[in-house]
Formats: sequence, structure tokens, C-alpha cells
Amino acid sequence: MTQPFLLSATLVEMGSLAVQLESDVVRARNLASVLAQELQFDKTSSIRVGTAVSELCRNMLEYARGGIVNFNYAERNQQTGLVISFTDKGPGITNLDAIRSGAYKSQHGMGVGLTGSQRLMDDFEIQTEAGRGTTITIAKWGNVFSGIIEPDKLDQIKQA
Repeated sequence: MTQPFLLSATLVEMGSLAVQLESDVVRARNLASVLAQELQFDKTSSIRVGTAVSELCRNMLEYARGGIVNFNYAERNQQTGLVISFTDKGPGITNLDAIRSGAYKSQHGMGVGLTGSQRLMDDFEIQTEAGRGTTITIAKWGNVFSGIIEPDKLDQIKQA
């Protein structure tokens, strides 16, 4: 299912990463931060993207025993951005409504990781189904004046 915030967006796949070990969480965070910098995000936005990716990958690793992170460059209404999706085949998030309302108190921090990551991003959407897994899609949009990145530059970023 397409997220509402992506209906008018064009996505260019920049790569993916399987998250199976704690070292993969660090790699995903670093990759997200570098992509944000290469896409001309300011330093604060780059840090926010890296932090959200780290938190969501850690949750995916801990609660679903891993998954896949997909990184995409996005263009929407003359804005550029970074759209990242996290997909796992875990048990799903059974208490999502409580987490979103702030009523859920986790001994392990999952609720904090989800709500904190949501606050760091411009768009945040969760699709979860008990026993079938979870997909979280996040987006950070750049300054409307930063301009569209040319295909050659995108290819260079992707190769790096």
C-alpha cells in the first residue's frame, strides 16, 4: 500500500541493507547520515535521519530478529527528500495504538524508539499485522530551494 505522503512523489532507489546484526544497525545509521548529507540536508536533519534509522533498525533487530532497510531519493512538489522503509517478518506490533497515544510503557524501549523516531521525521507511517510483520516508512524533506538533484549526481551517490 502506498503511503499518502508518497502519492505525488517520485522515488529513486539508492540501495538496501539487510539488518541481521548490531553492526548492521551502525552501518544503516551511517549510510542514512551520509545519504542525507549528499542530498544537501543540513547537519541537524542529517543527524535526525541517522538517529531515526538507528532506533528503527534496533527495534527491528530486537523485536523481529532483523529485516530489510530500503533507501530512496524522493522528489515531491519541487522538494527533494529521503524516504526510508523498514520491513520485517516479525510478530507485528500488537500495542501500536497504546504506543502512539503515549500510554504504552515498555521495559525495553520500543515505544520510545517509535515515538521518538516519529518526532524526528517529517512523515512517518506504520503498517503492521500480527504474525505477518511490520513496514515502517519514514521521510525527511529538504529545503524547497535546495533543488532537484541531477541523475548523474544520483548515480554517483548510489555508487558511493
